[in-house]
Amino acid sequence: MDSRLRSGWDTVRKESLEGKAKVGASMEKLVEWVQDATGLKAKEALGWGQGVMREAQEKVQDLTETVEKQADVVKVEAHNRSEEVEAAVAAAVDVKEVDGVKRLV
Repeated sequence: MDSRLRSGWDTVRKESLEGKAKVGASMEKLVEWVQDATGLKAKEALGWGQGVMREAQEKVQDLTETVEKQADVVKVEAHNRSEEVEAAVAAAVDVKEVDGVKRLV
């Protein structure tokens, strides 16, 4: 494909996407104006609110997964530290097992 033709095609595609975004923004402003003026829930009727809800749900899901991963890391670290503390206490104090129960001596 000729480079000028490719460049022209890229320009047309870019301009059409920008035009689409501008028309979409204008339509959203118009719908918001109608909604404010009439009290009707026009965005919800058009299904525009659902996209925002899906985006929010996806973000919450991502955050939940991140928090769960971090919680697992913290659990492992806490377990390792508790074993270190138990070993240090056992080394510092004599522990004697009597009838299956550990007792400090």
